[in-house]
Amino acid sequence: MLDEKFESKPYKEKTPEEIAFLLAQALGGVKGMSNGRTQ
Repeated sequence: MLDEKFESKPYKEKTPEEIAFLLAQALGGVKGMSNGRTQ
């Protein structure tokens, strides 16, 4: 479902952490905050 938004970006070249972070932000950043990965 969210692939449509990431289809424009070469997320495959990114690291699993980057993908997880991007997915977290796409979901509202809720998971990002829970994971403690706040820049």
